Amino acid sequence: MTKVSTRTTSCVRMAQYKTANFPSSCAMVSVDLSASTSNSLGVKWGTTEDVKTGDRRLVLRMLPLKRTEQDCKKRADTHLWPKGTFVQLAKGASQQVVGITQRRQQRHDPTEWKGMSQLLDLTPIIKDTRSPFSIKICTREVIEEPETPKHKLGTIVSKEFEDDDGKMKPFAGVITSYDSEHKLYKIQYEDDDNEELDYKEVLEILVKKNKKTEDGRQLLGSYAVNLAVCEYTSHR
Repeated sequence: MTKVSTRTTSCVRMAQYKTANFPSSCAMVSVDLSASTSNSLGVKWGTTEDVKTGDRRLVLRMLPLKRTEQDCKKRADTHLWPKGTFVQLAKGASQQVVGITQRRQQRHDPTEWKGMSQLLDLTPIIKDTRSPFSIKICTREVIEEPETPKHKLGTIVSKEFEDDDGKMKPFAGVITSYDSEHKLYKIQYEDDDNEELDYKEVLEILVKKNKKTEDGRQLLGSYAVNLAVCEYTSHR
């Protein structure tokens, strides 16, 4: 049983509420285990005993949808709580705050976060699987558009134009300059013709697609919420 791909979304600040710790993004995952035979999941619900190989637990984690190259080199596991994460479990009319181990904000630099970021084991909290429940998450992580990547000067392109015979023919070209004020690239073609195109227009005529250049469609600060029954395997 796996619940995947519920994404965080931006919060809309209400004018009458003013607080320095207002959440910037949130998500909610609704879970109904009653449809599955809970015994078949092999989970000892409500237990807090030490985990050993073969034990199954209900685990919640957050997966960044946009990762930096530096983060990919440092972290093998992609789980990471967003900045200032607050988790709440809702079951029926009851609401329960769930404690997590997450990275800490540095006092000397409010924008820097370091420390541990452990998966959340919900097994001890879920004692009865016959009733559905919801997991509500709010964070201080800001979801925003990533900076548009830039094409490098000298990049080769190819675009079709009408030739002297009235037929469409591909012409090779190269990016020779970039106008930062208007965000336009100057393309010089093999027939000495030239034109100015924006980022997306150049992207469509690239000869060699660059995956890193095309990346950036995901919003910075957005996460997928992953809830799954996982079987523990010792590293020893």
